Amino acid sequence: CICLIILICLPPALFTVGLQESSYEAELHEDVRLVCLFSTVKSLSDLTVIWSRVEPKPAVDVYRLERGRENHIYTSAAFIKRAQLIHEQLNENRAVLHLKKLQIKDSGTYRCIVKEGDDGDYKQVTLSVTGAFDLQNTQLDKPVHKGDSCLYL
Repeated sequence: CICLIILICLPPALFTVGLQESSYEAELHEDVRLVCLFSTVKSLSDLTVIWSRVEPKPAVDVYRLERGRENHIYTSAAFIKRAQLIHEQLNENRAVLHLKKLQIKDSGTYRCIVKEGDDGDYKQVTLSVTGAFDLQNTQLDKPVHKGDSCLYL
């Protein structure tokens, strides 16, 4: 009887990024949290998280954590005071972007890139910001009669 033992060496699992939700809806002037899930990392000091809005063009940086340190050099002025990463969530393998005081123009496609060292992955989510139309504060045109015709002002 001959026994043959074959050892197979598999490479370590690839670093992956996933989504909690692929799309988000939020109200004008409210806050929203966009969530990216990522593989376990050895050290948060080696972690890079980049959130950017890629649609509509041109793409803009929203938030950047590079090897454990915030970097606002590339952050768009539209997001500099309204976007933050919830650092406590990084320990739970979650890159959570908190956007404050939403504007209609914040709607679009956001890309979440997460890297450990040089190994990384990304996913994209969509955000739709909607505003309630308030009829109470809208003055409707009133007809003004002039002779036999009616003008709308």
